Amino acid sequence: MTLSNNTIIGIAELVVYVPALVVSIFVCIRHGFSRSSGWLYTLLLCLVRVVGASLQIASQANPDDTNLIIAAAALESIGLTPLVLATLGMLSRLVDWVNRELERPFITIIHFRTIQLFVLIGTILTAVGSSSSSDPNSPPTTSKVSIVLYTLAFIGTVVILIFSTPHRQLVPSAERVIITAVFLACPLIAVRVLYSLLTVFIHSGVFRRYGAPFEVHLCMASIEEFIVVAIYLFIGMRLVKLSKEEQGEILSRPWKDDQGQGSQSGGRRGGAGRLGRRKPRGLIGGLIGLIMSAIASRHERERETHQGHQRNGSGSRQDEHFLVQQQGQYGHRQGVTTEYDPHVSRNV
Repeated sequence: MTLSNNTIIGIAELVVYVPALVVSIFVCIRHGFSRSSGWLYTLLLCLVRVVGASLQIASQANPDDTNLIIAAAALESIGLTPLVLATLGMLSRLVDWVNRELERPFITIIHFRTIQLFVLIGTILTAVGSSSSSDPNSPPTTSKVSIVLYTLAFIGTVVILIFSTPHRQLVPSAERVIITAVFLACPLIAVRVLYSLLTVFIHSGVFRRYGAPFEVHLCMASIEEFIVVAIYLFIGMRLVKLSKEEQGEILSRPWKDDQGQGSQSGGRRGGAGRLGRRKPRGLIGGLIGLIMSAIASRHERERETHQGHQRNGSGSRQDEHFLVQQQGQYGHRQGVTTEYDPHVSRNV
């Protein structure tokens, strides 16, 4: 059996991302699984790529299973989400060191939240576009809007890096490696964003979403993503874990802290029981939920369409059977009438 381009890329991604997934788990254990840190999203990217590569390989063995293709495409398209958020997490640690020494910080938590909002909306639109597209080689409008939002989010991340770099002297020497790491990662992410822009807005020639030369995807997407993951994991192994006292406002997110929320809203939720103590799923849970919802909605539409065809087919067969039966009964009655009452038979 000849391997398709997607299968070749899937095998290559499994080879590199399975070990990276193990290392990312170790880094997250070392630094904590805080959503504001970049390493949690590095772990998410590794997990998304491992699952997506597995689905790509499985889709060749089951080419008629559209759900596998839809799921693999959805996971492939949301790869920019953890990539941008991981970079934003690295910068949050850097900006906290800078803001600690400035009387009037120029980059605040609002800037980070705005970029995160762009990424979140882009992720939602990507999931919607993946589930609603009837032609895999013709991206819907929602996919085009989502990649524009990803691009704006990446530009905002670069702006934060540029404005933070002149203040690197305020950052401890051991932490300045973050600047170098993000500067190395940004050109690679830019190529990855450019590839998504070309596949969404051109989607022809070598930039087709499916059936394009795998060398293009490999050189403009897969390699860039893995190098960025390797850079961030190396930084995670090198940097020390920050205590809560050392974390600044952006990295610690005190106004989103679960304990803080519980103490502030405890009076309002006093009688809520278990439902009142439920925590929101967060972005990671939301990503998984969006993907599963997209697959489920597409599967439901296909099932309803299939049932509609079955009902139409069975209805036609029932009508035909009814006509044949009526004709048979009529012929039977006519034969009986002819045999026993010829006058009535002639009248008929």
